[in-house]
Amino acid sequence: MPKNTGKDEKGRFTANNQFWKARSTHGRDKIFSDPEILHNACKEYFEYCDANPLVTYKSQLDKDGEVVQIPQYYPRPYTMEGLTVFLDVSYQTFLDYEKIPDFIEVCNHVRQTIRNQKLSGAIAGFYNHAIVARDLKLRDTIDANVGGQEGNPIDIRMAAREMKPDEAASHYAELMKKK
Repeated sequence: MPKNTGKDEKGRFTANNQFWKARSTHGRDKIFSDPEILHNACKEYFEYCDANPLVTYKSQLDKDGEVVQIPQYYPRPYTMEGLTVFLDVSYQTFLDYEKIPDFIEVCNHVRQTIRNQKLSGAIAGFYNHAIVARDLKLRDTIDANVGGQEGNPIDIRMAAREMKPDEAASHYAELMKKK
């Protein structure tokens, strides 16, 4: 009698086979089994960024009037995208690690490190401040709520014609009586 493999004679899986229940584990193992391993891998990414700055070249004339290219080095920004590529995991995988109680502290520390480096770089002028502010969800707010007496709104009416001084005074007096 042939052994039941859960496949038919053409090698296709048969309907309702239960061989998946015989597995000792389900799904892929975690890439980082321990928070310290993840933390060390993240530190390697930060070290990589620090050791490999971005380079641009500025044209300049030397003493003989020849054009030379002068390298200018800028710190490589730490990014979540760069980190996940370096770690060879998806962004979603990192988000999943953030939900595991043992990994929360490490993930928070990594995010704070990335945020601090971007903010410091923007303040120092290495990075475009507008891009960093947008990425970090920073914004300036202006309270444009201008009110009259006791916080009531000011009644502003557009004049279609110029008022004579006595008309303006009488109109102002009417507005003040209404309050």
